[in-house]
Amino acid sequence: MKRADELIAKQHRRVVAFGPAKSAGKTTFAVSAPGNKILLKYEPGIVTIPPGVDPKTLWVVDYPFDYEELTSKGDNWKRNGTAGEKIMADVVELSNAFKEGRDVNIDGITAPLPDTIIMDGGTLLHDALVSWICAVNGIADPAEFKGDSGRANKFYVWGKRMQGVMAIIRTVFKLPCNAVLTAWETIDKDRDGNVRERWPDIGGKLDYRATGMGDAGIYCYSERTVQGTQFLIRVLSDGVVMGVGARGRFGKPSVIDVTIDPKKPGLLPWERLWQ
Repeated sequence: MKRADELIAKQHRRVVAFGPAKSAGKTTFAVSAPGNKILLKYEPGIVTIPPGVDPKTLWVVDYPFDYEELTSKGDNWKRNGTAGEKIMADVVELSNAFKEGRDVNIDGITAPLPDTIIMDGGTLLHDALVSWICAVNGIADPAEFKGDSGRANKFYVWGKRMQGVMAIIRTVFKLPCNAVLTAWETIDKDRDGNVRERWPDIGGKLDYRATGMGDAGIYCYSERTVQGTQFLIRVLSDGVVMGVGARGRFGKPSVIDVTIDPKKPGLLPWERLWQ
């Protein structure tokens, strides 16, 4: 136990960044974090390096996202557990590297211990683990799982999925480095189609639980202006965007402009959040 004025503020930050699937600036924010970075890329697409970030400081790990083996004979497709298995193996390697004080080795490539780990694509991380659980149990859909009683028990799969995703997030977030989890958004609308709430789309109760794991939950989005596209992050709820907030930012603006000027980058998005 320590008295509050004796506590030393931790230098490492844990952030959950969510927003629209594209052109929101989630990955750009994550990649702007300091030091050497390992980006665990759970979703497809290329990784762009924003101005002001040295590409030599970033290592990217790709994962397959073909979670089903399609067939034209029917819709009961075989599940592919390759991605989920590799996702867990790589997180174990990162954890062991920190414990042993050594470099990280993934896919035969060696990189220094990261200052920042980015879990890019929490929405598809969820999908990968569901497919892995189905593949291990030899089923095509969670509803097909049968417990010891012989009766269908789809909740076993969803429970395992929640445990798996939270175990991965906890393992990374407790490491002595910065950590960022990105995700798409899920939207709740009323009968008239008006947006009532926006949450990170990680899967069921995980939408709420994962958000609480970080030092900050931020909502990333962009707006068109006469000067071009403006990138913003919301750090305080407006009553619609939920699960946002950043510890220690008392009296600061609820929305931060994190647009990067290619000619003069200045402070990067990560620095603007914590300044």
